[in-house]
Amino acid sequence: MASAHNPEFTLLTSAESAPIAIPEDLATVLRSVVDAMSQGVAITITPLPDELTTTVAAHELGVSRPTLMKLIADGRLEAHKVGSHTRLMTADVHALRRQRRHEQRRAFDELRRYERSIGIDE
Repeated sequence: MASAHNPEFTLLTSAESAPIAIPEDLATVLRSVVDAMSQGVAITITPLPDELTTTVAAHELGVSRPTLMKLIADGRLEAHKVGSHTRLMTADVHALRRQRRHEQRRAFDELRRYERSIGIDE
């Protein structure tokens, strides 16, 4: 049963099928996918392994591989060696991506506040 703190989301695959209960996080993702597709945006869903190469991790973070290696050297991102290759945990890479986006958003908001304070409001 749904409650205020744990709403129940259901998925219907056809008019004849029984509703399937799905978690709120999945409902949010599916809603985003449907919204994007309705606007003509191509969607690709690709599973990621638990560990990433430095090339894939750099791509996930939107940085160059040398920048990624600097993040590792500076201790901002944990990595480990598999033979001579550096690997990163997918969860760690995604956590850093969320953190960087939050920091970027905070810096942008701070810049907007400063612009408003000096009268540069567009």
